Amino acid sequence: MFTGYRRTVLVLWPDGHFGEVIYGNIEEALEEMASAATGQPARGEPAQINYFLSAVRDGRLVATEVAQRICGVAAGWGDFDLWKEAFETCEADSEISVLGSDGLETAVVELGLSKLESV
Repeated sequence: MFTGYRRTVLVLWPDGHFGEVIYGNIEEALEEMASAATGQPARGEPAQINYFLSAVRDGRLVATEVAQRICGVAAGWGDFDLWKEAFETCEADSEISVLGSDGLETAVVELGLSKLESV
């Protein structure tokens, strides 16, 4: 009778699928992070955000959805530097609809207009 593994198991996957293996469904991971974004980042969230932004740079993720979620998360954390990085990485400055009026309003309320004027 088989009782399970008692040894180390090696798992291999293609490099391009790292996010799906680690974070599961990317859209759901973005939504979950965005819905819990208050105060300070939870353990692992900064690495997750870095993965999402690098995936946008590589063209593996759609910039619009990532921009909306990560800019919202950064605003909730009061992290202007992260907000600016996501804004620039996702090229949200090219079209106002990327963040939408709600996203921009949240940024102004949470981060302050004076900081956003520099972007």
